[in-house]
Amino acid sequence: MRLSIGILARNEARTIGAAIDSLFEQSLLRAPPPALQRVTVLCVVNGTTDETAARAREAFARQESGERIRSAVHETPEPGKPNAWNWFVHELAEPDADALVLMDADIRFLSDRALEDLVAALEADPRANAAVGLPVKRFEHNGRRRSIIERLVAGASTLTLSGPPGLNGGLYAARTAVLREIWLPKELLVEDGYIRAMLVTDCFRRPDDFDRLVRAEAARYEFVPETTIRGLFRHRRRLTLGTALNILLFDRLWALEDKEQAGAFARRCMEQDRDWFDRMLQDHVRTAGRWALPGGLARAMLFGRFRQMRGLSWSRALRAAPTAVAAMIFEIPVLLAANSALRRRRLRW
Repeated sequence: MRLSIGILARNEARTIGAAIDSLFEQSLLRAPPPALQRVTVLCVVNGTTDETAARAREAFARQESGERIRSAVHETPEPGKPNAWNWFVHELAEPDADALVLMDADIRFLSDRALEDLVAALEADPRANAAVGLPVKRFEHNGRRRSIIERLVAGASTLTLSGPPGLNGGLYAARTAVLREIWLPKELLVEDGYIRAMLVTDCFRRPDDFDRLVRAEAARYEFVPETTIRGLFRHRRRLTLGTALNILLFDRLWALEDKEQAGAFARRCMEQDRDWFDRMLQDHVRTAGRWALPGGLARAMLFGRFRQMRGLSWSRALRAAPTAVAAMIFEIPVLLAANSALRRRRLRW
């Protein structure tokens, strides 16, 4: 098997070294099994204004890599995770790689077998297009007393895990051939939601099939979440606006007569008309009126946690209820802010 690992990084000078150290402590890199012919680890630094690239090179230099492991840092002045993703998947990753692993530059693995378990989960299920890791918020295992915000965020994670597998951009592995059918629009704010939709629909050729994603629960990794009211508000606003953009794009993709072109839709649009995305938003805002967020999004955000509680036992549902109520109240100003931003086509902060 041949594996390419992409670390997508922007302004991560404080965390990139620890992330790379944690990666090279993985059993798959420290003692590669005979079946693993080659591993390429590439840090793709995009639009950074700090020392991310230098710190990444220093981290790679202190690793002891065998002849089957190669590492390198690639830089582009163009910011944006979708741009870095497209560059890694379509140009930088090994042409003959069997699987690609994508990871963020601020995570740390919680087991030295996490990467091995992730790849094994993908290999074990021939129907799966991708295997996703299990994100763990840093405060969930540090032993100290949690703040109110931390308890709300932790409760929301518990509810999310009760549903079908999601795709968190922090860590996932996917079959190379599948990812290379996909091009990401550079304007995306929530690229993992777009990728997930592509994976579970086989690039919009068929209805959702969540068996296309497998959750590798042993592949656990730690990240630092937003734990302030302001930070959480900005995060949720960005997530809401990004989800709205994804929904508009999905409508366009489902409407394509030639579904074989869905994966490359964004590439074709970018090559033929650089302003296509902005015009799509203009048309939507003009026809939508005062409430520009797509129909159903507000309802899903306000009441989605309550629907997820249906699969829980009575005792767990009762424990989760306060979190669901608090989250619903919190989402109201988030929705109003995201709707205002969409109407003004203000996609960056």
